[in-house]
Amino acid sequence: MQDAFQRISSAQAMDLILQGQPLRNFYVEGNVDLHENEKKLNHRLFIEQCTIENLIGLSVEFKHSVTLVASSIRKCSFNYAYFFDGLTIDNCSFNSYVDFEAGGHNNRPILIKNSTFSEFVNFFDCWFHGEVIVVNNHFPKGTNLMGNLTDMGGVEFVVPPVIENNTGSIDLDGDGDRPVNIINLLKFD
Repeated sequence: MQDAFQRISSAQAMDLILQGQPLRNFYVEGNVDLHENEKKLNHRLFIEQCTIENLIGLSVEFKHSVTLVASSIRKCSFNYAYFFDGLTIDNCSFNSYVDFEAGGHNNRPILIKNSTFSEFVNFFDCWFHGEVIVVNNHFPKGTNLMGNLTDMGGVEFVVPPVIENNTGSIDLDGDGDRPVNIINLLKFD
C-alpha cells in the first residue's frame, strides 16, 4: 500500500491508469491528460483519496466507469466527455470551474454526491440518457444543471433526475462568469 499522498508525476499517474490500476493516496503533479491517451483507456478510471493538480477529460468517450472518491481536484474539465459506463463523484472537492458542457450520454448512472464545487459547474447542453443522481453537494457559485430551460443549452434528461439536498443555486442560466472558454485554460503554464 502507498504512503498517504505520495507525490507522483502525471506521467506516472497515466502509466497506472493505462494499466488499469487505481490511483490511491497520491498527490499527482501536473496535467493528467486523459484526452491525449483516450485510445489507450481500456480500463475503468478509479481515483481515491488523491490530490490531482489538473484532470483533463476533454472530449473523452469513457467506455468504462469513472469513479472519483474522497479526492481534491484543483482543475478539472470533462467538457464534451461521454460517460457510457457511468460516473461517480463522491466526497470530493473541486477548486476551480468544472466543465461538463455538451457531455453525458450515459447508459449507467451518473452519481454526484457529498461533494463541494468551489466555482461554477457547467452542464450546458448535456444529454443524459441514463439515471442522474445529484445529492448533498455544495455549489457556492452555482450550476446550470437545471437552468437554461428556455434556450437550446438546457440539460436534457431521458430519465427524470434525482436532485436533492444541494446548497447553492442549481438553476442558473448561461455558463458561468468565465472570461474565456475553459479549453484555453486547461494546461498549467
